[in-house]
Amino acid sequence: MENQASNQFSIQRLFWTLIVASVIFKLADMTGIVDAFSSSWKFARGNGQVGVIISVIILSLVVMVYIGWIGLRLPWLIEQSSEIRKKRAQRRKQLLRELESRQK
Repeated sequence: MENQASNQFSIQRLFWTLIVASVIFKLADMTGIVDAFSSSWKFARGNGQVGVIISVIILSLVVMVYIGWIGLRLPWLIEQSSEIRKKRAQRRKQLLRELESRQK
């Protein structure tokens, strides 16, 4: 049973990582970052192409690290917020019960 839960948790993390990655790449496309790299590649010659390749590699590594970090953190944050909501609802119900018992 534990194995199934851990697999589901890793699938959930993979899902959120893919969601975050698609949003980041869509934003990069909408803001023109992808077009900027393609136009700089068209006009680059020799060492300029090497510079473009190195900058793309470095940028993609940094973006992948952030995508992975956000993809790993997002499910945990969502779980924490749902646990907080549940605890608040339980506390609210408990306080309402205490209030009703005092009024009677």
